[in-house]
Amino acid sequence: MPVHDEHKWFEFLILEGAQAGLSWDTILRKRARYRKVFDGFDPGKVARYDKKKVRELLRDAGIIRNRLKIHAAIGNARAFLEVQNEFGTFDGYIWRFVGGTPKQNSWKTHKQVPARTAESGHGNGERSFGELFPIWRFVEVGVSAGLACVEGRARLR
Repeated sequence: MPVHDEHKWFEFLILEGAQAGLSWDTILRKRARYRKVFDGFDPGKVARYDKKKVRELLRDAGIIRNRLKIHAAIGNARAFLEVQNEFGTFDGYIWRFVGGTPKQNSWKTHKQVPARTAESGHGNGERSFGELFPIWRFVEVGVSAGLACVEGRARLR
């Protein structure tokens, strides 16, 4: 099912950043705690986090306590808000890369999914959301629709 909710997009962005290098099961078990400590995945609040809040997050055993991932979440919140300011919605920004319609592919395994396509790669005017973003956008917009499940993402919906 296509995603069009701004808070859900931001939740995906936060959880994808936390997942980098880890299993989806680990992240999904911590999802409720992420929602609580990241203020309900409110990008406006997350963008204003300061050093005190970062220290608090680094002490919270209910999330992945990685300084780089926490700082990336804050930076991504700021970039998310910039995109909303420029394009009206993050959703509108994301969906423009595929003409507003999910791509339907016939891939059977995650190994068949290319790392980049014309829609997912840099150089087409996209913003930077860290290393995860081109692949993340590519998968979440719907290119993975032909897969039964890509690393647990189906459970995020």
